[in-house]
Amino acid sequence: MRITFWQVTMNRISIAPPVALRMVGTYLRTKLAEQIRSTFFIVAYLLVFQVLIFRAPLVNAGLLALGLGFVILGLTLFLEGIFLGLMPLGERIGLTLPVRGGLAAVLAFSLVLGVGATLAEPAISALRTAGSAITPWDSPLLFALLERYSLELSLVIGAGVGLAVALGMLRFYFFLSLKPFVVILMPLVLVLSWFAARQPGGDQIVGLAWDSGAVTTGVVTVPLILALGMGVSRFRGSGQGSAGGFGVVMLASALPVLAVLIFGLALSPGMPAPSTEEDFIQGVLDGRVRLISSDRLPELLENRGTPQGRHYYALALESSQTQTQTQNSPGESSQYADRPAAIPKSAESRGAVLGLLGTELRGAARAILPLAGVLSLLLFLVLRERTRYLDEVALGIVLSFLGLVLVTSGILLGLSPLGDEIGRRLPEQLDPAPAVQRTLRNFDETSVVRGYTPQGEPQQLVIIHGAGGTEVYPYREENHNRSLGLYELIVPAQIPLGLPPAVWGLGVVLVFAFGLGYGSTLAEPALAAMGKTVETMTVGTLRAKAIIAVVSLGVGFGLVLGVLRIVYAIPLLNLLLPGYGLALILTLFSEDDFVGIAWDAGGVTTGPVTVPLVLSLGLGIGTALGVSDGFGILALASLCPVITVLLYGILARIRRRAILAETEEVPHA
Repeated sequence: MRITFWQVTMNRISIAPPVALRMVGTYLRTKLAEQIRSTFFIVAYLLVFQVLIFRAPLVNAGLLALGLGFVILGLTLFLEGIFLGLMPLGERIGLTLPVRGGLAAVLAFSLVLGVGATLAEPAISALRTAGSAITPWDSPLLFALLERYSLELSLVIGAGVGLAVALGMLRFYFFLSLKPFVVILMPLVLVLSWFAARQPGGDQIVGLAWDSGAVTTGVVTVPLILALGMGVSRFRGSGQGSAGGFGVVMLASALPVLAVLIFGLALSPGMPAPSTEEDFIQGVLDGRVRLISSDRLPELLENRGTPQGRHYYALALESSQTQTQTQNSPGESSQYADRPAAIPKSAESRGAVLGLLGTELRGAARAILPLAGVLSLLLFLVLRERTRYLDEVALGIVLSFLGLVLVTSGILLGLSPLGDEIGRRLPEQLDPAPAVQRTLRNFDETSVVRGYTPQGEPQQLVIIHGAGGTEVYPYREENHNRSLGLYELIVPAQIPLGLPPAVWGLGVVLVFAFGLGYGSTLAEPALAAMGKTVETMTVGTLRAKAIIAVVSLGVGFGLVLGVLRIVYAIPLLNLLLPGYGLALILTLFSEDDFVGIAWDAGGVTTGPVTVPLVLSLGLGIGTALGVSDGFGILALASLCPVITVLLYGILARIRRRAILAETEEVPHA
């Protein structure tokens, strides 16, 4: 008898193409619906602020819609590919490598994997974006790290992650609790940060170091080290509980901070002291300052300098009769030429979109394919391990590659331009609400009458009778031009709820920051991967949706703290020290299984969705207030989720114990 729809051959199920297409279509629709739900909040939130709060039209609505479509489809493909391809490879290596190569092989591979995954991490480039407003005369050490020693900085961060992965595997191998690592490592990092902040120029690198730890654990790194940790943990047995594979992400966030602090302090003695723009220019021309060469000075001044600085440079050239060309052509080689440029916001052409896709295609190839190749070679050629579902693994690698291309392209086309637009408009809310100026012609002085303030003090008032009724405003003599018969009337803007303008403006900014953090984290692929892993390893005891919601709340609170830090110029350590102190206290009162989950939660929140939006927020407010860099806000966005997840675990344990106590008190029949 012929089987029409499917048949079983050699223990495999063969499905007819029409049936397979219907099954795949149903599955794809389900996954797309999940991503639409996860991204709906942040997209709707940004649109509401853009259209209703700022009352600004959408620019390039077509590209925005296309970008959002790319993000949704890309997240669907990427997450599916990670679970089909890269994570099974990593977990299989974690199970096999200890048997074939022993502990030394595990540690060596962990070190290489950590360095390679970090160098491939797309979010690493965000560090240079955060420092795009840094000037070498204000922050010479930061400028040197991000421009002159950018490759060395990436290698130092990668070495920190590699050491963290190796240390995490060592912990799994010997069933070591995460608590001692947290209690020893975090105070060490905080003390070194405090020491660095008090060295000449060292305060400049504290924010960079903490943000470096935040961006290392993204869409490429997190799934791989989680899978490797699960494999090694399962190989060693169940001695670490249901969540024994966690904790590596926390180490991979903390050790790069330590590495960058040490690297920055080592470079600090050779850096020039902060100076004025004019002194820096003269120092470069005289050869006393070697941070950049004199032929690159014009472009630096054009991009980051002030009009006064450019004028001083022109006068200095004229007085010294220097023949240096004062303007570089766009095609000239420059230390800034390798900075990735965002797609022009006005670009509507198909060529611009295709060019962006080509750029992101190469970036995704550098991120995914080398790691997949190394994992495959190690598993199949060195360990000579075979997998039953090789076609699924290959499909997963392809899907993760295509998904990453679409996600990064969609962010540049849609979310990032929208976030940049809002980031530029948001600082306007911090100023008192702008007043409306109206010019009254043929002004009649008889309209000015004597009145009183609410405090009973005499005051001159302007009375205006119109179709809308009678309006009364304070009279200002300096606004009255008697010779022309004009009066400039200042009409205060209406503030909702009668709040003071400054309070209302700050409230709008803080509400936006919280919603931005919450919504962007809901759409993070690395957090989704971690949430599913937590639910699988705890056999459904901890739901993925609950973990994602608690982490997203933490990021929202973290961005609120970050905005307050920028607005009120609060030193970063003044927030990090008490914050991590609270996290350490909560760690001591938490279950071992939950400690790893909570501390890992802080490392998976800063991925390709959150980082560009958060940087737009920080840079927009920082530029408006004259802050020289946008560092530190990502560090706070990583700290608060640790606290919220630890609190969630403690409350869940208290509730569980209360339920058990009630059950024991029920009399048996």
